[in-house]
Amino acid sequence: MTGTDRQDERAGPDEATRLAQAFLKIVIGVRSDRLWAWSTALDGYTNLDLHVLRMVYRKPDLILKEVRDSLELPNSTLTSVIDRLEKRSVVERTISRRDHRSYGLRLTEYGVELLAEHERVLHLMMERLLECLPAGSDPTAFVEQMVRIGDCLECRGAGELGLVPRRPVHRFRRRDPDEPR
Repeated sequence: MTGTDRQDERAGPDEATRLAQAFLKIVIGVRSDRLWAWSTALDGYTNLDLHVLRMVYRKPDLILKEVRDSLELPNSTLTSVIDRLEKRSVVERTISRRDHRSYGLRLTEYGVELLAEHERVLHLMMERLLECLPAGSDPTAFVEQMVRIGDCLECRGAGELGLVPRRPVHRFRRRDPDEPR
């Protein structure tokens, strides 16, 4: 077996399929898609909602354009997220101190508490995940690999990952067969 064969075996489509199946089992196993199962305080919040909160927490004078560009969201989606968070008294829109023409976001006291609860839940989820490592294995090595993967993915945008950018859907009027062209 050559070095190339080993690389193909290690990263081939069969490995990608196995990883996809394992990833889905992990998502379901730790209930990361059902945050309310871990904490009723998180009921009704999406992962996108919580991601926006985390961004605002990390950079308090964040403007909406930066959120939109970072998450590669259409304006309408970001507006829906912010409206939803504002309605639940988690964030407040503010005039940015850096750019007085732009709106920024500020976490409310409740938003800070909600983010702390999400952190607690994430910690519990990861403890559950680490409990599944084989006896005698080194959890530090596993965590280091996950950190490397996370760092790599965080640095890449949708374009670099080869994801297709969203394009507007064109609606065509159905032509009457009797109508002249």
